[in-house]
Amino acid sequence: MELVRLFQVFVFLMVNLFLAMLEILTSLNTIRKTSELNQISKEHTLAAELIAKHGPDAANDMPEHYNHTLTRCLGQDIDFEVDGGEFEAEPGDKILLASDGLLNMVDPSEISKLCASMDCQSLVKELIDQANQNGGVDNTTVVCIDLV
Repeated sequence: MELVRLFQVFVFLMVNLFLAMLEILTSLNTIRKTSELNQISKEHTLAAELIAKHGPDAANDMPEHYNHTLTRCLGQDIDFEVDGGEFEAEPGDKILLASDGLLNMVDPSEISKLCASMDCQSLVKELIDQANQNGGVDNTTVVCIDLV
């Protein structure tokens, strides 16, 4: 195998390992494709799982802290499965991994607009700044990967 191909395989494996680790660490992952956000993972909060099981009406009487109670995270004493799957991506797409601290504080249409107009480094800083300016009631984590 030539050196370039070995490097491509290495990068592919490292990106997949990175995404698998972030799947455990974050509550929501999104990808920007043609200027719109598409969710590519499941939200692993108690609220999301109860809504998935019992329907949207389950949210009516749900305590607020259920939205922040993670059901899958590192440090739990229980074993859990890591979600897997595939999605299509093209050069120019951005993979945005974000916690609910961003998604509860910044409107998805604003996130989408910023994704389309900013490079990853500027985007991460701007999204965290906006979340904080909008109240910043929760920790905000944002990682952006620009596919070239």
